[in-house]
Amino acid sequence: MSDMPVMEVAMLIRVSPETAFQAMADPEETVKFWFTESTGPLGPEAAVEWTWGMYGVTVPVTVTDFQRGERLAFVWREGRTTEFTFEPNGPHTFVQVREDGIASAEDLMETTEGFTLVLAGMKAYLEQDVELGLVGDRHPDW
Repeated sequence: MSDMPVMEVAMLIRVSPETAFQAMADPEETVKFWFTESTGPLGPEAAVEWTWGMYGVTVPVTVTDFQRGERLAFVWREGRTTEFTFEPNGPHTFVQVREDGIASAEDLMETTEGFTLVLAGMKAYLEQDVELGLVGDRHPDW
């Protein structure tokens, strides 16, 4: 077992697991609450790049697990592994995010904050069709 910190956040989103999963896999939806561009959709063993235009950052992303409507995992940023799970909760979905490979407590706090914003933005977009711009507004002067 590693001594490195692990980040975990979760939120209930009032849509079906398939709808929540699709929002993460389809960049035409994901740009509404997370990054600004993608070179393609996520799928089994997909290799894409995600860009945050407001920050001038692009990262490679490689899908390691793709179980439609249930689980999506990928490797990205300095070899970190991120896993989204989509658990039914009545007619809704409990979305959980877990990331390992985090090197420090400071990075753990920043990563936790970032994924909390992603889930809050996803919730607003999927439940209310509102784009909050949370990720871009977190560091407006970058």
